[in-house]
Amino acid sequence: MSCTVLIPTYNSFATKQGSLELTLLSLARQSISENLEVIIVDNGSNDRTDEYLVNSVPEILKPRLEVLHCPETGNRSKARNAGIAVASEERIVFLDDDVIFQDRDTLERALRVAKSGSFACGAKRYWMVRHWNPSAIKAELQGGAPYIEANSFLPRGISRETGYRDLQEFTFVAHFGVVERSALGEYGGFDETRFPTRREDVELMFRLLRAGMTYSHLFETCRCVHLTHPIVASTLDERLQYHQRFRDHEALVGMRFRVGALFGVYEGLSGQQPLETIV
Repeated sequence: MSCTVLIPTYNSFATKQGSLELTLLSLARQSISENLEVIIVDNGSNDRTDEYLVNSVPEILKPRLEVLHCPETGNRSKARNAGIAVASEERIVFLDDDVIFQDRDTLERALRVAKSGSFACGAKRYWMVRHWNPSAIKAELQGGAPYIEANSFLPRGISRETGYRDLQEFTFVAHFGVVERSALGEYGGFDETRFPTRREDVELMFRLLRAGMTYSHLFETCRCVHLTHPIVASTLDERLQYHQRFRDHEALVGMRFRVGALFGVYEGLSGQQPLETIV
């Protein structure tokens, strides 16, 4: 069982307490770590990311590790597409540079759930407490004392963008998800122009469903921990702008994508379908 793990990164040592190192340590512990192709796409980092990738990557990942440089800082869609273009495995696991796995068989289970002709995401996405300790997480990932379980939680909140549940307890396809490389070639990768850094994974899921792909849900079988928190006041205006841009995109296409319905969350309206024609 094998796959390509594709991770875009930008200044994780400067802004995320070295989360990229923790992500790769958790990959090195996976039951199928020897079968992983790992592609890191550096989005123009100016911290010590290069030094780490040259000198300190876990040995078990080095034989099939590739580092790409995508200098257009902030365009995560472009970074992921660069990785897709050189991936050699049919199944691609997208992962953020601040996501870790506690369980050693998470990737193996995700690949077993992800059926041919479907994309998979929606794993339980735990979040760390605000002032998490990177040294304690690193120690646990290297066989030390437990820390993660007692300092993480499964959120369930209200989105300031929509007024509905924010669904942060699920992984979207770019946080931790599985997509077939052939499907990305046929239906297109991430939208680099309209959704370079926000809503890019929502738009991709929307497009895959419209193309007739099915969906495999990871919530009951897989969990991960997202180390850094996604919403701060300084990014709220940007998030609202991209939310409106996606609503305009739906209107242009003539269909509405109900992400909550995809995950089985109906906001009190039972039986919704993920896609709904706008009339």
